[in-house]
Amino acid sequence: MAMGSPVDLPEDVEAAKALLHRVSLADFVAERDALARRLREADRKVDAAAVKQLRKPSRPAWVLDAAVFADTGAIEQVAAAV
Repeated sequence: MAMGSPVDLPEDVEAAKALLHRVSLADFVAERDALARRLREADRKVDAAAVKQLRKPSRPAWVLDAAVFADTGAIEQVAAAV
């Protein structure tokens, strides 16, 4: 999932995290780096640095994020099962 043009830039770092946690785990680093580069090009250097520092999530964390994005009630179901 390529994140598009500067028009599609997230409003802030939290929105950037939400975007990045929707890409495949295998693409996370490449997408993070591309987003950081686009933020720098848009003269948002502070946001770019914060995005660049985001670490690739662990597989379990990524799976939980994917479940939440697919079904917002999923996290409650998982918590209830545990």
